[in-house]
Amino acid sequence: MSIRNKVLLGYVTLIIIPIIVIGVVGSVMLQTVLQKKYTEQSQLVNSSVSRNIATIFKDATASSDQSMLNSRVQDFLNTFPEERDIAVVPSILNQTFLMYGPLDTVTLYTLDGAAFSRSKSDAYPISMDELEQSGIGSEINSRRGISKWLAPYEHGEITRSSRFFTQLRVINDLNRQEPIGYVSLQYDFKELNNLFSFYSNQMDIPNHFLLVNSEGLIVYDNQELLEGSNIYESMTGRFDIGREIRGTPLEFAGTESLLTVQPLEMKDLGIEHLSLVTVIPMEYVTGETGSIIRLVGLVITIILLLSLFFNIAFVNRYIRFIIRMMNTMKLIEIGDLSARVKLDNRDETGSLARSLNRLAERVGVLIEEVKQEQSRKNKAELMLLQAQIKPHFIMNTLESINALNMRGEKEKVSQMVYRLGENLHLSFQEQVEITLEQEIGYLLNYFEIQKVRFGHLFDYEVQMPPELGQYSILKFTLQPLVENSIQHGLEDIEHRGYITVRIEEHGACLRIWVEDNGTGISNATLQSFHFRKSATEHNGLKQPDTLRGGVGVMNVADRLRLHYGKGYGMFICSLEGQGTVIQCLIPKRRGDLL
Repeated sequence: MSIRNKVLLGYVTLIIIPIIVIGVVGSVMLQTVLQKKYTEQSQLVNSSVSRNIATIFKDATASSDQSMLNSRVQDFLNTFPEERDIAVVPSILNQTFLMYGPLDTVTLYTLDGAAFSRSKSDAYPISMDELEQSGIGSEINSRRGISKWLAPYEHGEITRSSRFFTQLRVINDLNRQEPIGYVSLQYDFKELNNLFSFYSNQMDIPNHFLLVNSEGLIVYDNQELLEGSNIYESMTGRFDIGREIRGTPLEFAGTESLLTVQPLEMKDLGIEHLSLVTVIPMEYVTGETGSIIRLVGLVITIILLLSLFFNIAFVNRYIRFIIRMMNTMKLIEIGDLSARVKLDNRDETGSLARSLNRLAERVGVLIEEVKQEQSRKNKAELMLLQAQIKPHFIMNTLESINALNMRGEKEKVSQMVYRLGENLHLSFQEQVEITLEQEIGYLLNYFEIQKVRFGHLFDYEVQMPPELGQYSILKFTLQPLVENSIQHGLEDIEHRGYITVRIEEHGACLRIWVEDNGTGISNATLQSFHFRKSATEHNGLKQPDTLRGGVGVMNVADRLRLHYGKGYGMFICSLEGQGTVIQCLIPKRRGDLL
């Protein structure tokens, strides 16, 4: 993975993702805390509202208790039917039960089934027959004086009202504590509206208050939207409305809301089936956090943008610098010492770039000095090797001339002296390389000199396409190889020797073959050539060889290696008793470039 990708991965992993995670987790935690806060607040509100509701019903029950114990009511119910004065009933009801403000309608029942009603409005009174037929009458008797309450929309066939809470009670004799009648009281509790209005409007909380019975019937709605309907139709999910529920998020009437349920603890008043349900829109709960979350989101966005700008403006700048440095160092590594980091900054990056440039320049100078030193060393060594050939060749030729002179062969002496002079003229030139045409001319003179000496021992052939004569070759390359074949390969053979010199073009190289059909070279001698080559490369030693090849062959091999470098040189293949093939591989270079 590149450094750019690593930095990008680190930037995303260590900066962007943590910031996003912190923002998300922070908003979730904030919403959770606020939800918990509003749940606790809703619990407190519900508890307070429940106490106030209980107070309303306690006041109503206390008022009804006082009215039932009133002597006029007691006396009227204890009077025999034929002795009752019906004319005083309105006065009794007005001065007892109807003295309580929230009470709208009162109906007094005697044990013989007579009913006497009085109302502040046009409410329809409940007959005793309706109570008996609905089964409520027997339930009232079983309660032993404890009230039976009917909320709005409960037993609508009896109450026929959507706004009255109905209280049904047995009236007992004050002294005997035996039933002497019944009473039905219908209350219009406007205090509930005031109570819910205070906790919703005055406290600036959009609470939606509902009174719900155990079957889910909504008997009271402070917003008058869902009265008479079932609460389960307005929300997702179903739960026991009779148990306490604290801050449950759900969808209510198509809106995400927070729902709290508080059962009303008024069993002593005869109310044990009603629960107070409070619904707060989740939008309100999270409304305060919305601006905070948006502000946090804006801050996080700004931080991300600033960090992105920092990454682009600074981090990427240094990454690009490192990549440029790395690319430049790679070029220097592969040998391009001219490579430079172009950077004019005056900070640490510029200083580092200038240091690298100076280092590359210094290394280039040192390498050039080493090259020049090595070149001078190779040239000196090459001249030394070449100088070894000159006296060797001259000494052999002079010995031949002396032998011919002693035999009186003056014409051959003259030819040899002429050809020796031509070769000496070439050998005294300072050039290291000559053209192949010149090298072949030198070789032919040598062949003719040797033919004068050993004409009866061998024949020779030189094959070179004329167009190859323009290419250059290291001076004195072929003559030592041919001399090796004549003096060592053709001695002690019974057949006539044959030497072939062949020059071929091979791509960007020239292949030179020197072949003879002489005695060949033994494996031990070939291995000694390899050993000498290794020792020369490692130690720089130039030792004379006492085996076949003498100074000549290894001299040529060393010179080719020094002059042309790796990839070029000399290869020997030989089979003892059959002959030897020497191949030289040199680069193809024109002589006019010398």
